[in-house]
Amino acid sequence: MLHETDDPLAAPREAARVARARAAVIERRYREEEFGPSPAHRLAAERIRALTRTAGLAEDSRLALSHVDLHAVRPG
Repeated sequence: MLHETDDPLAAPREAARVARARAAVIERRYREEEFGPSPAHRLAAERIRALTRTAGLAEDSRLALSHVDLHAVRPG
């Protein structure tokens, strides 16, 4: 979960450095739920796109699962 990192930009930067084809960013859905961290502690999809873009990654797709979003990214 990207929101658990001390520096949310460091993980995408490292992924951009080592990924040859693709990487995945997983984050809890940005919504109120009965369990898990509050939305204030989670990262919205727009914020994740901004972080990955800044790190040099392009988003290929986003898959909304039951409680998490999976962002498929690639160097670029």
